[in-house]
Amino acid sequence: VDAREVHPPLAVADAYSAIAMPGETRPDAPTIVSVDPRLQVMKSQQRPKQLRIVSSTGERRMYLLKGREDQRQDERVMQLFHFVNEYLAKGDEGGLTLHRFAVVPLSHQAGLIEWVPDAPTFGSVIREHRGGNADPKLTHPERDILNDILHSYADYDRLTIAQKVDTFATLVDCTDCTDFRRWMRLGARNAEAYIASRRAYADSLAT
Repeated sequence: VDAREVHPPLAVADAYSAIAMPGETRPDAPTIVSVDPRLQVMKSQQRPKQLRIVSSTGERRMYLLKGREDQRQDERVMQLFHFVNEYLAKGDEGGLTLHRFAVVPLSHQAGLIEWVPDAPTFGSVIREHRGGNADPKLTHPERDILNDILHSYADYDRLTIAQKVDTFATLVDCTDCTDFRRWMRLGARNAEAYIASRRAYADSLAT
C-alpha cells in the first residue's frame, strides 16, 4: 500500500518536524523526520499495516498500524504493567519484569503499536510444530472441527460473547492443547535450556 495515494501530506517531511516519535514522552525525545509511505499489509484478520518512521537521530523504527480496534485498552494495560514492574523492582522476585511496548491510540478505532522484533505468533509456532507448509488438514485440524461446530451459525463474527465462549470451550475439548509445550521442549538443546525458556515465557508479556 502506498500511503501517498491515500493521504498525500505523508510525503511532506516538514509536517512532522515538531512531533515526537510515537511512544516517546521525554522532553528531549527525538522527533519524526519522515514516514515511509509504503505500508506492508499483514495477513492477520484485521489486516494491520507495518509502518516505518525515521527519527531525528537517524533511527528507523517500525510500528503496527491497527484499525477497527480501540487501542486505548492496550495503552491502559501497558500503564498497568509499568506499575507492576515498579512493584516487582521493590520486592524479592529475582528481577522479574513484564515486557512493555509503546501503544499510541490515534482515535477510538485506530492506533500505533511498537513493533516487537523476533516475536513469533502462536499461529506460526503451531504451524511450524505441525509441519510448516504441509497439508492444512494436518496442520489445522481445528478448522474442520470449528466448521462443524459453527454449521448452524450464519456468521461467527455475529455470535454473542456467550456463544463464542461456548464454541471455544467445545473446540478445546475436541483438540490436543499441548502443541506449544511440546514445541518449547523439542526446540530446547537440553533440560536446562527448556527450563530457562519456560521461565522466560512465564516472565513475558504472553502470560
